[in-house]
Amino acid sequence: MKKKLTLVCLAFLAIAAVAVNTAKRAAGDVFSDDFSYVTGSESFKGGSGEDWTGSIATIKIQSSNAEHEDAAVQAAFEAFKDKWQTSDLSNAFYGDKCIKLGTSSTDGKMTTVALSNLNGAAVVKISAAGWGSGTNKMKVAISDGGTISGEEVTVTNKEYQEFTYNINDGTSESKITISGRRLFIKSVEISGAEAPAVAAPTISGETSFAEQTTVTLACTTEGAEIFYTTNGSEPTAESTKYTEPFVLTTTATVKAIAIKGENQSEIVSKDFVCSTVADLAALNVLPDKTAFTFTGEALVVAKPTAKYVYVKDAKGSSLIYDNSGEKTAAAEVGKTIAANWTGKVSIYNKLFEAVPDANLVMKEGDPVKVSYEAVDLGDVKAENVNKVVALKSVEYTVDGKNIQITKGNAVVVGYNQFGLEIAAPEEGKTYNMTGAISQYNDKIQFQPIAIEEVVPPVDIEISPESGADIAAALKTATEGKNVGNITINLAEGGAYTISASIVAPASLTINGNGATIDASALSAAMVKTPAGDLAEWMEGNFTISGVKITGLQKGVYASAGKNYLYNDFKIENSVIELAGTGGCEFDFRKGGVAKNFTIDKSTIYAPIATGNSLYTSQSAQKATEAPGVEVQTFAITNSTLYNLAKGKNFFTHRQANQKWLAYTLTNSLFVNCGKSGQVVKGVNQGQNGANPTWIISGNAFNFEDGEGGFKDTSGEESTGDEAEPVQNSVAGVMAFTSLETPDFGGVFTLGEGATAPESLGDPRWTINYEKDAPAKLYLITGNWDRTNMIDVPFNNETQAYEYETAPEGKMWFAFADKQLTAEEAEADPNWTDFNTNHRYAIGAGDVDASLNEALPLLKIEGTLVLEPVPAGKVYKISVAKDWSTVTITVEEPTGIQSISADKFAEGEWYTIQGVRVEKPAKGIFIHNGRKYVK
Repeated sequence: MKKKLTLVCLAFLAIAAVAVNTAKRAAGDVFSDDFSYVTGSESFKGGSGEDWTGSIATIKIQSSNAEHEDAAVQAAFEAFKDKWQTSDLSNAFYGDKCIKLGTSSTDGKMTTVALSNLNGAAVVKISAAGWGSGTNKMKVAISDGGTISGEEVTVTNKEYQEFTYNINDGTSESKITISGRRLFIKSVEISGAEAPAVAAPTISGETSFAEQTTVTLACTTEGAEIFYTTNGSEPTAESTKYTEPFVLTTTATVKAIAIKGENQSEIVSKDFVCSTVADLAALNVLPDKTAFTFTGEALVVAKPTAKYVYVKDAKGSSLIYDNSGEKTAAAEVGKTIAANWTGKVSIYNKLFEAVPDANLVMKEGDPVKVSYEAVDLGDVKAENVNKVVALKSVEYTVDGKNIQITKGNAVVVGYNQFGLEIAAPEEGKTYNMTGAISQYNDKIQFQPIAIEEVVPPVDIEISPESGADIAAALKTATEGKNVGNITINLAEGGAYTISASIVAPASLTINGNGATIDASALSAAMVKTPAGDLAEWMEGNFTISGVKITGLQKGVYASAGKNYLYNDFKIENSVIELAGTGGCEFDFRKGGVAKNFTIDKSTIYAPIATGNSLYTSQSAQKATEAPGVEVQTFAITNSTLYNLAKGKNFFTHRQANQKWLAYTLTNSLFVNCGKSGQVVKGVNQGQNGANPTWIISGNAFNFEDGEGGFKDTSGEESTGDEAEPVQNSVAGVMAFTSLETPDFGGVFTLGEGATAPESLGDPRWTINYEKDAPAKLYLITGNWDRTNMIDVPFNNETQAYEYETAPEGKMWFAFADKQLTAEEAEADPNWTDFNTNHRYAIGAGDVDASLNEALPLLKIEGTLVLEPVPAGKVYKISVAKDWSTVTITVEEPTGIQSISADKFAEGEWYTIQGVRVEKPAKGIFIHNGRKYVK
C-alpha cells in the first residue's frame, strides 16, 4: 500500500517544523490545526490520532537565517498557519505561501527525517522555483541508509517546476536533505513505492581518494547475486561477480546490478575519483572536501601572512591555507614546495583553498627571485582567482578594510585581507600594487600584499673610463633609482668588459666611439628589458653605435616582458662577434616590438657557424598592436653578416608574410648565412609571398658548398614569381680569405667576371674582385680637388697602374670610368659621388708610405703621405689591377725634367722626343701635358 504526504510551504523566514497528524484523512491532505508550537529549537508536533505506520514521521524546515527569538518564531507561525490552503500557490514567488531556501550568499536546507521502511523504497516529488538573479541550484541527498536518484539541478527563475526522485533501501533512520540557494519550495510530496522483485545493490566507499579506496557492494534481496564493472560499461550476468570488497587506485566508474533467477534489479552507478594530481590546474578543479595527493612541485610566490601561501607552476596558480600557520611555516617566497604532499580541498565562500595534512617540505636551494605579471584592472576576474599580480600606476581610496582601486574609467573592488597598514593616498600620485586576486562568494576582489608610490623615472648617463666593467659602473649609477633612459658613452678607442646584462627599462644608447667591449664573461644577453609585462606600452629607442663587441655568448638583446615599443632599434658602425651556439641574437620572444629594426654599416659574425636566428618575435603579438605602428620595417644595409643561422631561417618571424611588413636588404654581404639560396626568403621565415614590401638590391649571397669552398646562390634565390623582387642582384663567388687578421679580416674575393657594386658590405673591409676591363685610376695630390687629378696609365706587362712622381705631401686614389668634368664638378661641388664610391687611401687619417711593401687600399677617408725623396730620385707608385694594394718604391727618374703643355695638342699622344703617334704602345709618352709609361 502506498502512503502519501504533501507539505505546502510557508513564506516566513523563521525556523519551523512540521509533523504528520496520525488522524485518518485522504492521503496528501494537510490542515493548519495539525500544528502546535513547542519552545526552543524543537519541532512543531502533530496532533493526536491514529498512527500512520510506514509514513513520514517528521518534516523539519530550517531557514538559512540565524535563529530567531522564540517569540518571533511563535509570531511567525501564528501569522501564517491559517493561510496554507487559502489560495492557489502556483504564482506565489515573493508572498507568504512558500518556504525560501538560501539567501544570495548562503545555502538553505530543508530536512525530512525519520523515514520508516516503506518496503525499502519511496518516491519524492518537489515543486520548486528560483528567485532573484543568478543561477538557482537544488540538490537532494539521503543519509543514514538508502540511496536516492538524481543529481544537482538548475531551477528556473520565477517558474515552478516539479522534480521527482526515487529512494531505494530507506530505513527509519534515513534523512532527506533538500538544499539550495535562491529557491522557493512550494510543496514536498513523499509516497511509498512498490518494492522491486530484486532490490538495487548499494555501492559504498570513499568517492574521492588520494591513493586508494575500498569499494563494497551489497543487496538486501536474499539470494541475489551482484555483478559489476569498473570501466563505466553496463553490467550483465557476464560481468565480474562480486564476492568481496575490492580496491581502486585510479579514477573509475563502478556500475552494479543484482540478479536473482530471471529477475534483476535496476543498474546503479557511482564515480570514484583518484585525486592524485600533478599540477595546480588539476588541483584547482577538485570538488570541495576532496582528499588529494599533490605529486608536482610549486613555487611559493607570496606569503602575506602565516596562514596564506600563494603558489604557481607552469599550469596555474593556487592558494594553500593553513589556519594554524604551522604546516606552512617552512614556506618562503622563492622556494619550491617538494612533491608528494597530501591535503583536502576547502571551498570557503566559493574561494578555492588547499589545506595541507602535514608540514610542507621545501626543496633545497636558495630562493629564486619572484616577479609578478603586470595586468590591467580588467584582468581582476574569476579565471585569475588566487593569482598574484601587479597593478601599475593606479589610484585608490580606503574605507576601513574596503578599498576602491581605479585607473582611468576602470574600477576594481579591493579588500585589506592581510591587515596592511594602508596610508591615505596623496592627491595627484599613483601607486603600484602587488596582490592576490581573490573571491568572496560572487564578488571578485583584489587583496593587496604591497603598495608602493610610483616614483617618476630618472634618466641615467655614464661615461666610464677605459678598462671599466660597464655593468658595475651602471649598477653604481642606478642603485636606488627608478631608472628611465640610459646613455653609455665609451672613451674613444677604449677597452671595456661587461659582466652582467644591461637592464634597460626605457631607451638605451651606447656611444662606442671606436671602443671594444669584451663580453666573454657575460652568461646572458648583453641587453634585457626588466622582467614582467608592462600594463601600458613604453615607447623608446635602442641604439648601439661605433663599438666592437667580442665573445658574446647569448646574443645582443632579449626581451623579458610585453609592451616595449622601440620606434628605432639600430645597430650601426659596429662589429659584433657572436661566440654562442644557441638561441637568438635579437630575441623578442617574451614580448616587445621594434617598429624600425636596422643594421647599418656593421659586421655581425660568428667564428664558428651557428644555428642562431638573427631575429625572433613573439607569436602572440603583432607589431601593429603597438600604438602608432602601421608598418614594421627590417633593414640590413651596407653590412656584412657571416656564419649566422646556418641551415635555418634567417629570421624566426612568427608574424611573417604580412602586408604590414617591409624588408630592405641593400649593398650587404651575406656569407654562410641561413639556408643555401634562401637568405632573403629566410627573413620572411622561409615563406614566399608578395604581401610584404621588398627592397632588395646590390647584395652578394654566398654559401659554403660543403667541400671547403663557397658557391654563388643568386640563381637559387628567386621565389618563382618574377614579378616579386625577392631575389639576389649580385653574382660572384666569395669567400673569406682570412679569419686571422685583426678586426675580423674582412677580405673577400669575387670570381673573375663577377659584377659587383663598388661599395659592398661593411665599409671597414676591403673587397677584392676581378674585372675584365679595369676602370681608370686617378691620382690626386695636395688638396682633394678635381684640378689635381692625374690619369694613371695601366701597364699591361705588370698588370698594374704605374706612375712616377716627385712631389711630396698627401695624395689619394680615385677609381672611376672617367675623369670628373667641369660641369659635373660644378653640379656636385662637394664631390659626393667620388667621396662615397671612388675615394681610396691606405688607412684612416694621415698614413706615411711604407716603401717596397704592398699596402691594402681601403675605401675610407684617409691620406697617403709621401716624404721628400733623395736628390735625383722619384717615387714610383704601382697599384694592383684589382685595386686591392698599392706599392711605393724610390727609383731613378726617366730623365725628363719638365714638360710644357704648350708644345703639344690636347688629347694627342707624343714620344718624349715630341713626335706625335697615333697608337702608343710600350714606352714613355706625353699626353695632355703629363708623362705616361706604357
